[in-house]
Amino acid sequence: MQRMKALFRLILGAVFLAAALCVADPGRARAMDLEGRITHPWSLEVRNPYAGTCVEVRADIGDTVEAGGILAVYRLDNRDRENIQQTLSESELRSRQGELRLLEAQGREASARRDKLREALAAGVESQARLEANNANVELLEQQISSLRADIQELAARLREDRDSIREDLGGAPIPADNAPREAFLRSPTAGVVSGQEISPRDEMPKGKLCFRVARSIFHVSCRISAADYVRLKAGDVGRATIQSLPGESFEAVLLPLPLTAEDKGPNAAAAYEVEFLIRGLDRFVSEDVRARVNLAK
Repeated sequence: MQRMKALFRLILGAVFLAAALCVADPGRARAMDLEGRITHPWSLEVRNPYAGTCVEVRADIGDTVEAGGILAVYRLDNRDRENIQQTLSESELRSRQGELRLLEAQGREASARRDKLREALAAGVESQARLEANNANVELLEQQISSLRADIQELAARLREDRDSIREDLGGAPIPADNAPREAFLRSPTAGVVSGQEISPRDEMPKGKLCFRVARSIFHVSCRISAADYVRLKAGDVGRATIQSLPGESFEAVLLPLPLTAEDKGPNAAAAYEVEFLIRGLDRFVSEDVRARVNLAK
């Protein structure tokens, strides 16, 4: 009996000790260990505006790139080359310029004839009606010339805009004299880190293919949490994050503003919230979807 009483007192003491520790350090009892994945909250996609074949890749995942840096070179397919050549063709412009030269020559002849008719009318050997008819012809030619000059200016301006736009789409690749470029560059739209690469040399590239992603060096951990955990959090909570690809290291994780509504998982699923933590002090590249954990002493 004495032995049973001693065992009971020992168990009771352990229970009181555990309760005392929880009161003295509530964070120990309520720590939150959240699982998530790395995300890149700010990134831009790089797609090819023309169809073609990849010739060379100059940047890999994790490489730091400058704005405008060449990521890849690709060869245009024949159809797009022909379309560019047709768009930049100056045949219509030259035709209009030829028409203008002809009208200007006719205008000069009509003006010279008008001067002679005036002299003949003053000498009394020509009629006023013929002079007026010639004057009407001169005015008509001047109107045609003015309209054609405006058309030529508009056409030339459109060709310059088309050339500038195509040169931009080509990534600054040179446009040869025959207006049929062979290759184009894919350039980085911003300074950052290559976070995604979807092409390799000799790959076929349909128009608009996702070729690269370029991200700023900003990393988040995205965690899905229950409604019970959601109510315990507030924006600005600070914890420690560990990343699967960087064993033995931890980084400060700051909780960003919380979502106002839960994710829609269907009528039979429990409510869940997607929360984001900003990782501070991470000076190396980590790919998206790498597993991570955030520990919060709540």
